[in-house]
Amino acid sequence: MKMTSSTRLAQRTVAVVLVATAVCFTGACAGGRQLMPAPNLYADMKDDPFADVPAACRTPDVPVLYVTDRAAAGMDDRGVRYSTGRSRHVAVGTAWVSIGEGLSWDQLRQESRARKRRHKLPLTVERTEELPSTDHLGAVVARRLGACHRPHAYVYVHGYNNTFEDAVMDMAELWHFLGRDGVPIVYSWPAGRWGTLGYFADRDSARASVGHFKTFLTALAHTPGLEKVHVIAHSTGADLVATALREMHIHFRAQDRDTRRELKLGELVVAAPDMDLFVIEQRVLAEGVHRVPERITIYACPEDRAIRLAEWLHAGFRRLGRFDPKEMTAEEIQGLTRFGSIDVVRSAIPRTDFISHTYFLNSPAVSSDLILLLRYGRAAGRSSGRPMDTDRPGLWEIRKGYPYGETALPVE
Repeated sequence: MKMTSSTRLAQRTVAVVLVATAVCFTGACAGGRQLMPAPNLYADMKDDPFADVPAACRTPDVPVLYVTDRAAAGMDDRGVRYSTGRSRHVAVGTAWVSIGEGLSWDQLRQESRARKRRHKLPLTVERTEELPSTDHLGAVVARRLGACHRPHAYVYVHGYNNTFEDAVMDMAELWHFLGRDGVPIVYSWPAGRWGTLGYFADRDSARASVGHFKTFLTALAHTPGLEKVHVIAHSTGADLVATALREMHIHFRAQDRDTRRELKLGELVVAAPDMDLFVIEQRVLAEGVHRVPERITIYACPEDRAIRLAEWLHAGFRRLGRFDPKEMTAEEIQGLTRFGSIDVVRSAIPRTDFISHTYFLNSPAVSSDLILLLRYGRAAGRSSGRPMDTDRPGLWEIRKGYPYGETALPVE
């Protein structure tokens, strides 16, 4: 039976609703959010990420710096609130995220490393405070670096349908398990629209934020004492980051300047990216953006239902977040893995939830690899201490139980 245009429209409308509903389960609509599971790297006290935590950071509260071009939605007893609306200006501030209720630092330290926890560890954004316009981002970051062992900044860019609070909590728990060293920063763009057209509205808002993000990265790179900037981009946020880096690289290259040196860019992590694979080859890699960071690590999962639905919405064009060699041509695989500076890491782990779109946090195996990469600076491969399976250069696979196994290397 021939499909009519009205039938196609109806099917796409249903799919949009499914995408919105799916991500809602993993985003702002999920009530009573708890701290992510202990990474396998630390579970059952295998390793202690908190032994060297700076004294000033040994508290259940996590202060996360933020930069946002969301419109302010007023004030309440917890400080300024941000909406899904767009702002022509960028605000900088600090959001304090509390982990657990009434726990001491030692109790939190123990519970964070337990596979089965005795206490619940809810995440709560206790307070949000904008900095005065006279207090520049670089000066704030420089002050925070004074309490760090490692003069690095970790920038998190969230995805579709995430609220400001979602993004801040993501960064808080990730930084917690990175050993609370370096400076955690969230770049929060105006996402969070729910409903039939919310997916497309958020994508437009991400594109609208590219200019602000470029200005932010430039200002951050000029921070005195800051050695490296690591960027973690999730879902639609990956497209925002890739577009910004492409434009900045073209600009710096035209001036015969080294983009990596200008931005101090270390690791670029792209998790569950909602990006067209062909567009990446033609617009991003063709411009040499893969040479800007020291290394690019792409986390993909064939079981990511949010990306699968996004793929269907975009007329079946393949999305990077579901990179699966079993469904791809040799040319498509070669187009991405031929660069020595790019690693594609596929999750071969059963879904951590119905949607499996935030597996980089919710899977103890995948989060362990992210920590080995960002905290320990390890390259992919058994000889480097990230014992993933591989069948060709640049293409890796994480299985359940990673990184511990008969051939795994101990964490030093």
